[in-house]
Amino acid sequence: MPPAPRLPRLLLSSLMLCAPGLAVAQEAGALPVTVVRADFAPVTISATLTGVTEAKDSADMAFRDGGRIVSLAVDVGDRVTEGQELGRIDDRQAQEALREAQAQLRAAEANRDRAEQEYTRQGAMYDRGVTTGATLDSARESFRTAVSSVEQARASVEQAQITLDETRLTAPFDGTVTARNADPGQIVGAATAVLELAADRGVVALFYTPEGYVDEAVHARDMRFSLLDEPALPITGTVSEISPMIDPTNGSVAVKVALDAGTAPIPLGAAISGTVLFDIPDTAALPWEALTSDESGPAVWVMGADGTASLTPVTVERYQTDRVLISDGVTEGAEVVVKGAHLVFPGRALRVVEGE
Repeated sequence: MPPAPRLPRLLLSSLMLCAPGLAVAQEAGALPVTVVRADFAPVTISATLTGVTEAKDSADMAFRDGGRIVSLAVDVGDRVTEGQELGRIDDRQAQEALREAQAQLRAAEANRDRAEQEYTRQGAMYDRGVTTGATLDSARESFRTAVSSVEQARASVEQAQITLDETRLTAPFDGTVTARNADPGQIVGAATAVLELAADRGVVALFYTPEGYVDEAVHARDMRFSLLDEPALPITGTVSEISPMIDPTNGSVAVKVALDAGTAPIPLGAAISGTVLFDIPDTAALPWEALTSDESGPAVWVMGADGTASLTPVTVERYQTDRVLISDGVTEGAEVVVKGAHLVFPGRALRVVEGE
């Protein structure tokens, strides 16, 4: 009987000898990754925006009827007081109209006095029986018409006086001139703003903020403000106004903050930074590299006990510069793949290594 073939025995022996090497090779073929532990905790978020200071109340000053400007008594930066004259337009036509109205009033008053005298005379004659009732009624009606004419003439005088007064611009409040849009000699149209006044009723900061930060700005536990040119000036503030509309030009929301610097003046038109601090409930802060996605949205790879990872959908509470805050999807203490996450696929062997 011929001897058994030796090749299968040699192959089996070779496989047995190489088995430890194969295990090492398999381990060496595992994808090296770093992981981070998902620890949930409250997070304090800060957001800083740059805005500009402006008056809480302001007004555009214009002549009602327009005309040629004969004087402007103030310039940008000047302080004004309530009732102070700011400028004039040519009032010759207004003066002439007032004189004409006054003359008509005097004529109407004279006519009323004559009609009153005639009515009184006719009444006395009627009492003596030397005139008729129709004549007395006519005198009474003439007197009433004359009285009505006086009232109309007096109203015309009052209106002419108002028109004359409106050839002068007067300050409606104490404040500061922030803009001057015309000069003496220039002809301006009706209601064309020639001056802008900022009232001494406080200063606000105007910020344009992303829509998502509006609620945080209202409920912020801390707000800090600082002038870029005077960072040492202590300023506090509270939200005073939030625009109900999104600005179509920049896609943000205008927020006004009432500022308070004690007795120190806050300049208008100054650049100011505002920082708000607000708290977010328990979230897990993960590095950006850990975030990937599946068909439903954001997801992360969670390391399993068998050395592989499973793709787990997550809910992102907020995106930040260097991390994402996860509010749901992973459990406390889960090991999330960070470095190498973009090379992971289901069932791939992973090897955790030390790293950032």
